[in-house]
Amino acid sequence: MGKSDAVGLAWEGIREAMARFPTEKPLREHLSRCHGASLLSMGALVVPWPPSGEALGVSGRSDDHRLIAAAWIARGGEAWLAFEADDPSLAGRPICFVAYTEESLSSGFLAGGSVWLGRSRSASGRFEGRWWLGRPRELGQAGPTMVIRYAILGP
Repeated sequence: MGKSDAVGLAWEGIREAMARFPTEKPLREHLSRCHGASLLSMGALVVPWPPSGEALGVSGRSDDHRLIAAAWIARGGEAWLAFEADDPSLAGRPICFVAYTEESLSSGFLAGGSVWLGRSRSASGRFEGRWWLGRPRELGQAGPTMVIRYAILGP
């Protein structure tokens, strides 16, 4: 099995787990059982939809504080997700994520995928990965806040 196949399987497992366990503790227990030592860290961001046309940014750290996650909605409505780390042991690691609202969870996720941490072009010793989530209209904006849950996988 290749590296991308393993990440694909991990992503499917995380996506399924996040659908079944949308709260932190049962999700962590399930992912730890499924992925064991390969689950390095996890976290969540809660992103309120800004009033139409306004920009908004939210950031937070993973549960082990090694990874910074940030989501922002730019003027005009484009939503982005970024992950950054200073820890070289996280370089090249995949981060699987899903974005949803409480209202959309029963019918599926708004967005999801995997981001790889690569060397930053702008800051020496920093690793980052970004993902374009879409525009609120494309995402469905089904609810007042969007929740983004993520997990970083190890070897």
